[in-house]
Amino acid sequence: MTEEALRRRRGPKPNPNRGTPSGYRLTDRTRFELQLAAAFVGTTSLQDTIALAVDEFLASMRQVDGYSEALRAAETSQQRRAGVPALPSSDPDDNSSES
Repeated sequence: MTEEALRRRRGPKPNPNRGTPSGYRLTDRTRFELQLAAAFVGTTSLQDTIALAVDEFLASMRQVDGYSEALRAAETSQQRRAGVPALPSSDPDDNSSES
C-alpha cells in the first residue's frame, strides 16, 4: 500500500449532524417552573410532570369543536397508508354483525 492510502481515514465519512441534539429542549425558565410545579401536582420527575401537562393539554383539545373528528380522520389516513386493516366498529348501536 502506498503511504497516501495509509493516511486516508477508514470507515464512514464524518457526519457533521451526528452530535446535533434532536427533540424538544426546555428553556432554563420552563425547566425551573416545571420542577416547581412537580411539588404541586405530585409528580416525582420532570418527565412525569411533562407527561401530565401533555395529558391535560390533550384532554382540553378533545373539548375543542372538530378536534376529535380531525384526530379520527388522521388516524384512519395513517392506518390506510401503513396498510393496517380497518377495525370493526365498536359502536354498541351497530347491530350489523348480528343476524
